[in-house]
Amino acid sequence: MTQRRFLIASSLARLIRKEGGVAGRIVEAYFPARPDWDHFVSLEPGHAYLVLAPAREGAGEVEQTEVPRAQAEALLAVCAGKVGFECTLVPLRDGQQALLQRFVAPGPLDLLSVAFAAGEDADGFVAPAWFGPEVTQNPAYHR
Repeated sequence: MTQRRFLIASSLARLIRKEGGVAGRIVEAYFPARPDWDHFVSLEPGHAYLVLAPAREGAGEVEQTEVPRAQAEALLAVCAGKVGFECTLVPLRDGQQALLQRFVAPGPLDLLSVAFAAGEDADGFVAPAWFGPEVTQNPAYHR
């Protein structure tokens, strides 16, 4: 699955969250980096997962295994870094959706992601005028 990511103004993000609500609050805690895989614990509403993801987008499939919440919370202590964010689904034209992530930890950041299934043309996507600058290729905005 290919994604394109855009920064969005915090004032606009607040309006979107007010209108659309918060779909969920998530905490991701990352283990020390490896060159080929990102591995982290994800605590989501009602679920906790141990996730193994390729370090580069499109380099393989993401594997996730549900684990008991108590075990996931115990793993937080040995993780190298944590992020916390709230998610809001944003309807776009032509039935597409974007995901607004309002990062609250370690600091405030509003990021809008549009995902494309295999075979869809991510390059053909024309971002609406209210989207901010695209940061898809900027490694500072990767996991």
